[in-house]
Amino acid sequence: MTKYIGIDVGKAHVDICWLKDPQAGKKTTKKFKNKPDAFVGIQRWLIEQTQGEPANIIVLLEATGVYHEALSDFLYDQGFKLIVSNSGKAKKFAQSMGLVHKTDKSDAAMLAHYGYSQQYSLAPWKPEAQEIRELKAMMRRLSALEKDCQREKTVWKPVRSAIALSVYWDR
Repeated sequence: MTKYIGIDVGKAHVDICWLKDPQAGKKTTKKFKNKPDAFVGIQRWLIEQTQGEPANIIVLLEATGVYHEALSDFLYDQGFKLIVSNSGKAKKFAQSMGLVHKTDKSDAAMLAHYGYSQQYSLAPWKPEAQEIRELKAMMRRLSALEKDCQREKTVWKPVRSAIALSVYWDR
């Protein structure tokens, strides 16, 4: 029997929801740190709670910049079925459910429901090749450096003008 898990991923922590009984809305939740040393605990909790094998557990996460990547890689390597959802589609699903109070815990529950209700239309996730991931990391770094450079130019423009005036008047 397939089990459905929703994980709301943040920078510091992850909120996990196991949808025990989709029809009755029964669920179990838990919060973990979003650090590699906590991932084994997450894996253990998922298996103990669901009493299922990783191959029978579908985990739905929302793409959150880079914060979901390490956990996604770990769970995939452990044999879990993963779906990494587009945040816009997940948001529309939440609106269709009438969710108005948005918390990390409720987002995790919504993602579990989303995985259950859309199980046949959502594509399974697989990690990108290492070369692609490294290239994307370099592109993110380049973008950050370009922003830093532009910020420094903006800061130094008035300083250069002040220095030029100072040199002119000190003659």
